[in-house]
Amino acid sequence: MAGDDDVTVASNVLGTIGTNWRRKKTNGLPPLMMFLWAALNLPLQSQPPISGFFSLVSWASSAVVITAAVLFGGMEAILTLRACWVFLSIDPFGGLGSFDILGGLIVFLEGGIYASHIIGRIRSRAVRKEAKATGPVVATAESVEQSESE
Repeated sequence: MAGDDDVTVASNVLGTIGTNWRRKKTNGLPPLMMFLWAALNLPLQSQPPISGFFSLVSWASSAVVITAAVLFGGMEAILTLRACWVFLSIDPFGGLGSFDILGGLIVFLEGGIYASHIIGRIRSRAVRKEAKATGPVVATAESVEQSESE
């Protein structure tokens, strides 16, 4: 036949399926092949475990990243309690530059550092005022409380 070279595989397969369905015959299909396909059914048996494995790997990697971000953010909060305000104002721009959950977490943790700085400055206002008045002598909170009670 002259036009057989132009027939695609998909149209050939779909045409065969349609013809067999209309005739209700499957003469060209060996019964053993049909039995093996039904009994083994490899794609349905192998896809769920493989998909579950890849889902577990991606979940574990995201859990590791979030855990590392929380740990490093906590260490940064502890280590930078006395850091420069200029550094703290530049640092969150890295988190704002990435528009994802990790970037939002960085900005949130930096907000916690800002809040701890502001609260610390408000709470130590009296100690700093006393230290400024007495000169280079280091004042503690207890000495300030004792001088206020006198």
